[in-house]
Amino acid sequence: PASTPAAPAGNYPDHNVEGMPALSPTAVDGAVVEWLVKEGDMIEEGSGIAEIQTDKSVVTWTSTDEGYVAKLLVPAGPDNKLAVGTPLAVFVDDAKDVAAFK
Repeated sequence: PASTPAAPAGNYPDHNVEGMPALSPTAVDGAVVEWLVKEGDMIEEGSGIAEIQTDKSVVTWTSTDEGYVAKLLVPAGPDNKLAVGTPLAVFVDDAKDVAAFK
């Protein structure tokens, strides 16, 4: 998924907000079945972030970058369908920045 750098709002450090990925060519929505990370976790490029239910199957959403999970914005739930692009999680580059999103 492509990161969208978010403009610092208030006193938040630099961060990226990741939206619901389009994990299939026909996907218009999806649901986070299970988070594979928790707030504060360090992620590496290629590591799984969440299991996403698409219109066809459950697919692992993987990181395209390294960083830290600052905030999970939606609860996991197979019935919680969200449009592609809906903000799911906030990521930061530095572990010390995670606390700003608590």
